[in-house]
Amino acid sequence: NLVSNTFFLLLDWGIVGILSFIFWIIIWKNLTPFQTGIFSTSQNLIVLISTITTASFAYVCTKLIPEYIENKKYGLINSLIRFVLGMTLLITVVASLVIFFFAPTLSRLIPNLPIEAIILASLGIILFTFEVTFGDILFGYQNMKKYFITDIVGTLFKVILGAGLIYFGFQYVGPLVGFLFASIIVAILRFNVKW
Repeated sequence: NLVSNTFFLLLDWGIVGILSFIFWIIIWKNLTPFQTGIFSTSQNLIVLISTITTASFAYVCTKLIPEYIENKKYGLINSLIRFVLGMTLLITVVASLVIFFFAPTLSRLIPNLPIEAIILASLGIILFTFEVTFGDILFGYQNMKKYFITDIVGTLFKVILGAGLIYFGFQYVGPLVGFLFASIIVAILRFNVKW
């Protein structure tokens, strides 16, 4: 299992790294530096707020799920996952709504960041948070193969949709929508109704 998990994590790291590099080349070649900055700032805002809102709840799953499996405490796993998902949902939705409602103020505080980008980022916070949270749960279950497959599918979707929308003139919105839809796809593929 250790060799298999390591193999899938290395594949994930390498392939996602290459695809992400291609994604940034597409952005670099087709968007102005100003548009690239809007996308980069929006994406980093999503990742920053998402990291803060999870408050390390999901990370706990990576540590406790293997311990509960080893000790055959399966009921505790479901309780842990439900608690983590409930707290994550509550905190993330509140943070996302605050950003959504204060988008005009944030747009003035962060120079040259359009309100539309902030509104998309407020939605992205929820989507990306659950992509990462479900990924941490998969880590806890040591299901690196599913983690790898979902990561590749999401990254491919991000590259293809983002590039397509850029081609059709959506500028910075193209890669941002690609990023958001990739998060939706990955979260759906990682979700397990038994949680």
